[in-house]
Amino acid sequence: MKPRRPVQLACALLGALVLCIGSANFAGAAPRTLSAADDGAKVVQQSQPNGQMLDVTMQSPAVGANVGMRLLLPPGWTPEATRTWPVLYLLPGCCEPKDFRAWTELTDIAAFAKDKNVLIAMPTDGANGNFSDWWNYGKYGPPDWEKFHLDEMRQILERNYHAGQKRAVAGLSAGAYGAMEYASRRPGMFQAAAAFSGTPNIRSMFGDFGVAVGNFRTDQDQDALWGDPIAQADIWKAHNPYDNAENLRGTRLFISTGNGFPGPLHLITDNGLNMFEMPALPNSLMFVNKLNRLGIPITTHFYGPGTHMWGYWIHELKRAWPLLTQGF
Repeated sequence: MKPRRPVQLACALLGALVLCIGSANFAGAAPRTLSAADDGAKVVQQSQPNGQMLDVTMQSPAVGANVGMRLLLPPGWTPEATRTWPVLYLLPGCCEPKDFRAWTELTDIAAFAKDKNVLIAMPTDGANGNFSDWWNYGKYGPPDWEKFHLDEMRQILERNYHAGQKRAVAGLSAGAYGAMEYASRRPGMFQAAAAFSGTPNIRSMFGDFGVAVGNFRTDQDQDALWGDPIAQADIWKAHNPYDNAENLRGTRLFISTGNGFPGPLHLITDNGLNMFEMPALPNSLMFVNKLNRLGIPITTHFYGPGTHMWGYWIHELKRAWPLLTQGF
């Protein structure tokens, strides 16, 4: 093998240097060329656990803190791409220690999505942000999770990560409420929405129970969220997918839940009955009945025995996938 000439060696070293700089910009501290959201929200850090995943930390004025999301990148995605991809917002549940990493660390969503032509964005919702602008006794946000997810995060995704205009949203438990909440509060923003084991009627006994339990588990003041359910009923109603069901007309909808009894994906740690899954069934049925009265189509899967567990949620996401991504 002939030794390289000085010019060839210099070119090789220069190429390696450029490659290293490019990698540092992509996976280390955020490059200054990344665009901010309209209100100044910006990327302050990004890292790449593997070739399919990208973790992004954003400084959010709406939330008043640095917050994160994990992206599952579609085949062919690169920072320099000139095309866009449809986006699935995949929301977490309450109180999950793994936060925005939960979907990838507790299910096989990464393997499932590896050949899918969809950018999957999995954001944090804090300890239990309830996908809402908090009332805070009349002072409102921060935290304003709705503004973060639907304005700041959307603009950052579109301006820096090649997100397109076709969108769907799905979530589990509290994130199931969030999916229907966001789809009903921003009609037309999402072409499809799916809820797994959620409570889309927070003004019912079953829904109020879920909100109270979530805030209790995270040591948060429930009244700071939307106020008192009676005294501030207008705020609760404004954030209730059941009350705003008419806004879902034209959106492809999917909802599913078990009944709280051990099913085929049951784990011994579930201890049989499950207090979090049981309220989801009657609550979801109320929501479906309301949509039926309005003549709004919704695909349902009430699968009987099944508990509040990740094995069921990834199963239902795969079942809902064709509906969520139709036309993508």
